[in-house]
Amino acid sequence: MKVLRIFLAALFAYLLVLIQTGLFFGFSFFGFSFPLVFLFVLWLAFFEKKDEYLSLAAAIAGGFSMEMYSEYPFGFYVLPLIIAVWIIKFILKSYVRFPAS
Repeated sequence: MKVLRIFLAALFAYLLVLIQTGLFFGFSFFGFSFPLVFLFVLWLAFFEKKDEYLSLAAAIAGGFSMEMYSEYPFGFYVLPLIIAVWIIKFILKSYVRFPAS
């Protein structure tokens, strides 16, 4: 079940990269384009359980997918995504108390 969720998250991240590079390439507001993969990965990191790491797998898959279409050096998209997920997970584990269910 976990492998299927990771595969679906990676596939969705790849589809977001394709949409971002294909459809939203020419659109920008004030010089800022739509970071769909970043929004998806950060949404996963905030709203998944604090002991799960599906967002980390989505960050790696989405970052590598963005690297395929990038002219920047390797790691330009992967590292910020991984670091952002780790920071969010650390803050959620250390400083946020969830109500008991």
